Amino acid sequence: MLNIDRNLYNNISGVNGSQQLEPGWYACVILSVKEGETAWGSPSVTFSFDIADGAMTQYFTKDYKSNTDSNRKWRGVLEQSIDEKGLPYFKGMITAIEESNPGYTFDFDETKLKGKKVGIGFRKEWYEKDGQDKYVVRAFAFRDITKVLSGELEPPKDKPKKGSTIPAQGYHSPNLTPPGYQTPGAVPVPNYEPLDPNTEELPF
Repeated sequence: MLNIDRNLYNNISGVNGSQQLEPGWYACVILSVKEGETAWGSPSVTFSFDIADGAMTQYFTKDYKSNTDSNRKWRGVLEQSIDEKGLPYFKGMITAIEESNPGYTFDFDETKLKGKKVGIGFRKEWYEKDGQDKYVVRAFAFRDITKVLSGELEPPKDKPKKGSTIPAQGYHSPNLTPPGYQTPGAVPVPNYEPLDPNTEELPF
């Protein structure tokens, strides 16, 4: 018989070995930018990205390559409409990219955004399924990467499910500031080269 504390064993959650992305701010790199349409027909731009630094580096690459489903999709995405209502938010995202990459100025050529670094916020988004409250962790905002690495941003707030009267709560993630970046004034720059989509079979 194994010498294991059965009481402890019965009161903990199992871990299957895969890391789960937690809400927080991450240093990321843009891998692809494509024009398209939202589900309701508005023009949009979809950013595909991966985490560029820290313990969760290349999280979405590993997620994609480990998925054997023939209909697998790249999950590191953020779509933004660029109609009259959505354009100010898109400009805010571009501003964050410009701030994160000194010397770069957006010239409306989306192909030049590939390889640019930016801070991206991920939050819990709640929904109801089969009568149960569930959540998914999704990207929702771009910020200056130096603010992410210096730890000066507030923790992302949860997005309540539709119809909920419960206010959004801040989520204090251990990944809010990557380990090693707690020293005031120290703003490390992640050194991450995107994988070659031709050799790594990524969907870009």
